[in-house]
Amino acid sequence: MNHLTISLNNILVDLDHEVDLEALPVEDAQGVITRCYSFLPPPHEVAISKGVATISWLGKPPKNPAETEDLFDKAVKHAGRGNYVRAVDTLKRVLERQPDHVEARRNLGMAFLEMGQVEKGKEHLAQAARLSPDDPWTFLLLANVFSKYQGDHGKATRFYQRAYALNSNDPYILTSYTKGVSIVGSRPPFEECVGTHEIRLLLELAAALALRLFHVWDGVEALVANALVGERPQALGGLKLG
Repeated sequence: MNHLTISLNNILVDLDHEVDLEALPVEDAQGVITRCYSFLPPPHEVAISKGVATISWLGKPPKNPAETEDLFDKAVKHAGRGNYVRAVDTLKRVLERQPDHVEARRNLGMAFLEMGQVEKGKEHLAQAARLSPDDPWTFLLLANVFSKYQGDHGKATRFYQRAYALNSNDPYILTSYTKGVSIVGSRPPFEECVGTHEIRLLLELAAALALRLFHVWDGVEALVANALVGERPQALGGLKLG
């Protein structure tokens, strides 16, 4: 048997709404979790104890893990060349060997997005998030799906917040999050820190770094100004990108 142990409050149940599994009767919560992990080979067993779920399913580890990783690398190369059909086929082969391969599921979701199959992309990204709820990149990708593909910035903010909570030091996550929350008119969580010289300087430097590395000037100035309660940082005013 294979086992996956996850805190109930970390399980992504619904992409559209928050679901409090701890508020449900145990049998109901077990049923919900079983449906969430139905992409894993049956039969499933779900045990809940002290706010933690253990999901078990039948299956053996890959006979040759190196071959599985080689296959995954080939899929990534196909995607890098823009051959998403071959990437999807190869990633499915990886998942046949190892259904809980998080990166394969995440990359499968990304490949479907590139092919314009947004719902399939969301489905596989959600599965990746359920397998690895501590992976900020999967939540960032989900946020981008709602923001860029579906124009639902309110739902996007939920996943930007999740990614930021998992890794608040990543400049790309920080930039994406602040851009997302500014669109819906809320403020980033570091607002309470504004007022100290050190935090003000760090915000300026983070914005400058984002501009240089990711070429995302559009909106960043306003975002940082929003975080600073309307004040335009001097570093942005004098920033030269040439």
